[in-house]
Amino acid sequence: MTPTIKKLIAVALPAIALFSSCEKKFTIPLPKADYRPVLNTLMSQDSIIYVRVSISNRPETGYILEVDEATVQLYEDDVLKETLSPEEINGKIYYISQGRVAAGHRYRVTAQVPDYALAEGTDIIPDRNTFTVSDKKSFTTLNSDGYPEPNISFTLQHNGSGKGYYQYRVYAYRREVATISGTDTTWREVRDLSNFYDKNENDLFDGDNYTSQTGNLPEKRVLDPGQSASVSLVSSDGMDYEIDSFQVEVTQLTEVSGKYLQSLRTAINTDGDPTSEKPIMYGNIKNGFGIVGGMATKAEMFAKP
Repeated sequence: MTPTIKKLIAVALPAIALFSSCEKKFTIPLPKADYRPVLNTLMSQDSIIYVRVSISNRPETGYILEVDEATVQLYEDDVLKETLSPEEINGKIYYISQGRVAAGHRYRVTAQVPDYALAEGTDIIPDRNTFTVSDKKSFTTLNSDGYPEPNISFTLQHNGSGKGYYQYRVYAYRREVATISGTDTTWREVRDLSNFYDKNENDLFDGDNYTSQTGNLPEKRVLDPGQSASVSLVSSDGMDYEIDSFQVEVTQLTEVSGKYLQSLRTAINTDGDPTSEKPIMYGNIKNGFGIVGGMATKAEMFAKP
């Protein structure tokens, strides 16, 4: 990474955030040519895509240089599919597709920002049918203090033609009261991200290694074609008796998405630590910074132990 890149940060998209920490701050004026567009999107199979476009900025400024005049286009297998429309969501500009991305296709996202070179990134969309989840079990164990903890286990089989990078997220479902009218009570179902770690990965997911952006992202869980893995998850939050069931989202990532999320987790976990080495964010954007990555998710329900 060049010194210029190390002085710049790019922040974008829900589930995409870059952090920077350093022991000293330097005030070095940079010419406009040293700032570049930032293009970020993680494209999920059968979903519309949300693209964030901004301009790289210094960490010490504390704000993002927003872009509201970019022309963002989506190509499918090198054929123009559509020009994305900007929309403000929670005070941020997103460029949103009308159509959905499909498995097995290669997508290129380009962003033309006035006065800058065309920024672009490319990745494929994996197919959720190339992996299976079987041998699903949920049970309870006691921790060292004798308190019950929920456990979830399953077998993950990778049948893709290339290497498979995988990410897990566990959600807890519970019911809560929505309204009370006389003797009538209306309930609603609530889904919350639940903190589990993988016992087979030597506690890679406990404490600081679990984030809402990256979920359970094993550093060593890369599967070759035909390879399977036994996944055993346990909650570090203990047993919540209000929970009705659990949902595990198993996501197959491309190599691009997998490397990006690994670097993101490292950046999150080292943010604010002056003794840690400055993380290098992985990206695949030509003439800019950021990520255009593909993924495919399969949701599996587990009964409460």
